Amino acid sequence: MSRRILFLLAAISILFASCCEKQAPPASPPEYGILLTGFEPFSGYPFNTSWEVIRNLDETIVSTLRVKSVRLPVVWLDASQQLSYAAEKHRPRIIICFGMGTRTIQLELTAKNERRLYPDEKGLFPKIVYIKPGGPDILPTKLPYQEILSKLKAQNVLCVTSNDAGGFLCNEVFYTCMTIAQERGLRVAGLVHLPVVPPDSQDFPSLASAVRTIIETCASVPAPEPSVSAVR
Repeated sequence: MSRRILFLLAAISILFASCCEKQAPPASPPEYGILLTGFEPFSGYPFNTSWEVIRNLDETIVSTLRVKSVRLPVVWLDASQQLSYAAEKHRPRIIICFGMGTRTIQLELTAKNERRLYPDEKGLFPKIVYIKPGGPDILPTKLPYQEILSKLKAQNVLCVTSNDAGGFLCNEVFYTCMTIAQERGLRVAGLVHLPVVPPDSQDFPSLASAVRTIIETCASVPAPEPSVSAVR
């Protein structure tokens, strides 16, 4: 057999072997571990700080956890429904909702099962006073607020706690968030109110940094141990 034929046969065998090799599937991105929500602009504001501080965190990694940022409408019921949909779709371990309108960073401690008679961005009033008829009157936050307060204080960032998230969409989303956390056994969930800070202002970077600290502090809370039944 000539050298030319032998060379041709060797080339064919190498080509065949390479085609038959099992290609390793591309590495898939980690599951979403953190769900962040903010609101669209309302009441004539051209921006909403709660969305501006989290929009660029979408698809980033914080403490090994993949982040999903979602913008909610300032519309009764629609906001809570979109939060529920996002939580069902992404199955996060942590949910942090952000709202705008306080003088400083404010960690909300209590979600109330009520809607106050304020018009939303469509000019509509809530049809049902209770967010969840028959549900608990209040649901406490699951944010590690003491740790957050301590870390922000160390950074000279003013942060306070509050037991009244208001009766508008922030409270509705907060109560829905805590209901989801209760039903799914989430260890970390809650609402943070932010001051009105334009995204092009000199104060915005420091606020964004503080929000990052809040998220990192929440991400540092250990995940729950798997149950015995789940291990089996």
